Amino acid sequence: MEEAWPENANDAWQQWVVDKLKDTGAPQEQVDAVMQDIGARRFRPVEVVASSTLPAEDCWPVPFDVAQALGAKLEGELAA
Repeated sequence: MEEAWPENANDAWQQWVVDKLKDTGAPQEQVDAVMQDIGARRFRPVEVVASSTLPAEDCWPVPFDVAQALGAKLEGELAA
């Protein structure tokens, strides 16, 4: 099911991770390694956590659009 997830879907989040690594003084080698993966398929933690609330027998593997919507909902609830 990973193939159904767009490769560039989380580019902005991946760039955010790189920026945080830089801001916190991570070693340049680590920053460079993470930068090389921008554009690769990534599963954002909030999408994984939110998707894990679905019943496995009915919903797994979770499609990208469903995981993204559930992740956004969870982020909203956490921010409230």
